[in-house]
Formats: sequence, C-alpha cells, structure tokens
Amino acid sequence: MAGYGRTDSDDPSCVRWKRRVLVQDARIAKYRRLLIIYGSFFIRSFAFFLITPIFTENISSFEWGRVLATQALGSWIIILLDFGFTLSLSRKIAISGDDVASINSSVSAAFSAKLILLIPAALICLAASQFGILKSEYNLIAWGLIWAISQGLSPLWYYQATENLEKYSLIDIAVKLLYMIIAVLLFSRYPYGYLILSVQAVLNFMGNYLMIKWMINKIGPLNLSISGGFDALRQSFHLANFSLITSVYTTASVYIFSLLSPALAVALYGNADRLLRTAISLLGPINQIFLPRSSRAFKNSGKEGVKNLKHMLKVYAFLGMALFIIIWILSPYIIRIIFGEKYLESSEYLRIMLIILPMTCINTVIVYHFLIPNHLDSLVTKLYSYISVATLLSIFPLVKLFDTYGMIYAMLIPESIAMTFFSFYIFRWINNGGRVVKND
Repeated sequence: MAGYGRTDSDDPSCVRWKRRVLVQDARIAKYRRLLIIYGSFFIRSFAFFLITPIFTENISSFEWGRVLATQALGSWIIILLDFGFTLSLSRKIAISGDDVASINSSVSAAFSAKLILLIPAALICLAASQFGILKSEYNLIAWGLIWAISQGLSPLWYYQATENLEKYSLIDIAVKLLYMIIAVLLFSRYPYGYLILSVQAVLNFMGNYLMIKWMINKIGPLNLSISGGFDALRQSFHLANFSLITSVYTTASVYIFSLLSPALAVALYGNADRLLRTAISLLGPINQIFLPRSSRAFKNSGKEGVKNLKHMLKVYAFLGMALFIIIWILSPYIIRIIFGEKYLESSEYLRIMLIILPMTCINTVIVYHFLIPNHLDSLVTKLYSYISVATLLSIFPLVKLFDTYGMIYAMLIPESIAMTFFSFYIFRWINNGGRVVKND
C-alpha cells in the first residue's frame, strides 16, 4: 500500500513506465511525420507516371508532345515565380523564431514579389505561343501558365521553416490522390491535352487556399506592396539567377527542344527526359538528410571532412550505379507500361541519357558535401552559370546536326564539364592543405 502522502505515480517503476511510454509515443510520432513527408515526396514524383497511360492511350503523339512542351515551359515558370524564395525565405523565417511581425513582413514581401513576377511570366508564355510546336496553342499555353501559377504560389517554404511540413504534406497527398481519381474518371472520356493541366491547376489552388489560410491564421493578414515586392526580388536575385540559368538545360530542355523539332520527336525525347529527371529527384531527400553532417565534419577539421566526403562518394556511387543498371535493363518495359508501345523508341534515348545519372551523383556529392560546407557557394554559381550559357548556345547547332541525339549530347556536356572541374578543384584543395584555391 502506498504510504501517507504518496501516490502510485511516485513509484519509481511507475515513473520509468511513463517515461518509456512518452519516448515510444514520441518515436511513433516522428516516424509518422517522416512517413507523411516522404509519402508526399514520392506521390508528387510518381503520381504523374501512374496515370500517364490514360493520357498516352487516348491522345495522339502530336498532342502529347505539345503537352510535354507546355509542362516544361510551365515548370520553368514555376522556378521564375519561386525566385529563390524556397531557400532564402525558409532560412529567414526559421531565424525569425517566434517574431510573428518579422515573419509576416517576409511572407508579405515574397507574395508581393510573386504577383510582380506574374507579368514577365505572362509575357514569356505569350512569346512561346509564337514559335515551335506551341505556335497558336493559346488554350494549352494559358492553362500551362495557370498550372504554373498554382504551383508557384504554394507556401511550401513557410511550412518548411516553421517545421509544419507534415500539415503541408497531408494536403499535398490529398490533392494528388484526388487528381489521380479524376484522371481515371475524366480523361478516358475527354481526351483533351489542356485538361491534364487545368484539372491539376484547380486542385492546386484549392490546396493553396487551405495552406495560405492556415498560415494567415498564424501570422495575420498579409500586407502586399509593390515596394516590398521589389525589395524581396533584389534580396533573392543571386539565388534566383543561379536557379533560372541552370534550369534552362534541365527543367526547360524539353520546351527548348520543341522550338527546333516536330511534336512526335518532342514526345519521344520528353518521355525519356521526364523519367531521368524523376530518378535524379530521388537524391533530394538524401541531400537534406546528410548535408548537416557534412557541414559539421568540415567544421571540425578538413581531414574529417574529406573522410566524410569519400564516404558520401561511395554511397552516391552505389545509388547512381544501381539506378543506372536497373533503369537501363528495364527501360523498354518501363516505357511500354507507362507510355505505351508507340513510344518504345524513348527507351533508346533514355539509355543514353542515363549517363547523366552517375555524373549528377558525383556532382551532387561535391556540391552538397564539399563546396557548400566550405562556403564555396559562389564557385558553384559561377561555374554552372557559365556552363548553362555555353550549353544553351550549343543546343541549336547540335540539334541541327544530330536531331534528338544532338539534344542528348547537349545535356551531357554541362555535367561532364562540371564533374571534371570539381574533381580537379578538390585535388588542388587537398594539395593546398585544405585552403580555398584562388583564381579559379
């Protein structure tokens, strides 16, 4: 029997039991949160491929080529509307802590900037309607712009910074699942390319409404202003400059190819490009997980940092080669299942483009686990900016000479140059005693 003034909760065994329960509950909550966040990532990456057979079965190859070109253009517009805010604002809001007024000011400035950026986005789309396979495709391009706006206005960066990504992910999963259900019910009966973009745009706006409403409940009404918007654009200019330039030969490559080639060729190339970009995107979560560890390693000592770098190279080399081999072997089956028999030629292009995968893995390790931890961000920006301009200039003559293969060669050039330069830089860095190499 418990003594006078003592309860069962004071018993040591009871205290230990409660502590274990609390630890177990916290662990379960952590795993549930990670499952939701990564579930959102995978659905976002692969939902399109799950319903692609419905699209490709019911619309012509020429229409599919136009849809892929429009999506590529829209994806580049999304990067324009983001303007580096995902990185800069996430960091700024995280530092603000509980300062609601500061967070409100940052968010208001970002949304003001995005509204300003709608003007050049619309002008770019208007110009796109005058060239290539999208010439006079006003309906498709208009919905491509609306789809891009629905993605570009997403407040993902706010939920990342405030560690509420679970809430965002739940809404994102619901939107993607609803889109898949509607696709199954609608697109087989109404085979119109613009519906692929318009339905998703409407659902995205519904999700954004909920997420922005919850955000405003936390930080108060937004104070939109032209001056605040231009100030935000100035602050994020360097990050945006890097993202926009590098995306020319990655995100916008299919659209650029559509300016030079017929719709069928764009469809065949676009299928392979879409699969490759999805495979590369799988590296994203890994970078976020291991980047802090790499930063701490180089902060402790250069020797520990290099040791960690070698370990990460082994990890990424294994992942890159594993993905390369699996996709190379299965590429005809993947293309046949997702896009259909008539696009089987895409597997030939995909197999050649897979060379980019291991090179991207190596470059990713060097950038995220060597250059960024050593505060050499400017080196990355300068190199990729120069390479992107050179690549953009090389696309036109290469496609003229080698057709679709020329476009693939143009995609291989920047990653190979970057890998060679970065490897040489690391070699000099180590020989220089772990000091920044000058005059590079």
